[in-house]
Amino acid sequence: MKRNILPLLLFVLLGSIASAQVERIQTPYTPKYRQHPFEMGIAMGFNQGLLSQGEGGRYRLGVQPSVEFSYYYALNKTWSLRTGLNVSYGYASFRGKEYDFVEQVTMHSGSMSGYLAEYHYSVPMVTEHYNFLQADIPIMAVWQNESVHASFGVKLGLPVFRRGSYSSEPVDFYTVFPEYGITIDNVNDGVYCGTLPEVNERYKGDRYKMPVWLMLSGEIGYQFDQELKRNAKARISVYFDWALTQCSPVSEQGFVTPDGNYPSTHTFINCMNSNMIEKYGMLSFGLKYTFKL
Repeated sequence: MKRNILPLLLFVLLGSIASAQVERIQTPYTPKYRQHPFEMGIAMGFNQGLLSQGEGGRYRLGVQPSVEFSYYYALNKTWSLRTGLNVSYGYASFRGKEYDFVEQVTMHSGSMSGYLAEYHYSVPMVTEHYNFLQADIPIMAVWQNESVHASFGVKLGLPVFRRGSYSSEPVDFYTVFPEYGITIDNVNDGVYCGTLPEVNERYKGDRYKMPVWLMLSGEIGYQFDQELKRNAKARISVYFDWALTQCSPVSEQGFVTPDGNYPSTHTFINCMNSNMIEKYGMLSFGLKYTFKL
């Protein structure tokens, strides 16, 4: 009896191994979970300046295309952390409405030397255009399943370059000397009243102030299989970046500044550095397409 049991056990063992091999061959391929995938994305978005107070005007919606490189550190199959680099090019404009303002200056030459002068300006319309290149570094928490991909966190926005231009229609002005009780508003009275010519100027760098933005960021999208590469995913998403920081103009002066030494000299400054804008933030949003590298 013992002699029969040993061959029987051996037969059962071999049968189990063979069955396991067959089952292993027939089991569908399950891809290994990728722990640290890289991702690339392109986006077409818009930017909207968020103005607070100031003398008035409207920031127009601007375009902001971007390219993004991301790195994921997986915590499990559902949660991961994302960082990387996002480079965006922004273009927008600002239109200032008609407004009046006063600039005070102590005269240092001419018959009014030593007296305070108040220059009253009337600006009919100002248009300003901006463009900039910005590098963003995200720190995001990511949740995903087979078809939904959502992320939320913050971004650090670093300005790389910024340029702008402004144009203004002719500006009328007149002068008041409070200590004399004199108002000079007749064009025949010379340099203390008149019409300043139309102006158009380009500028860059510090004259167009942009801070390091700290932005609240979110994204949600639909994830699907990418046909070009096995087991890789692509995604179409909507996103937003909202700046928690704000930027203040360099100066609280008006759009035009008089010169106390030369009454006939008036210096134009751009809207971003004048009292037309007190503070501004930034909101950007748009559509994004991303794929695994």
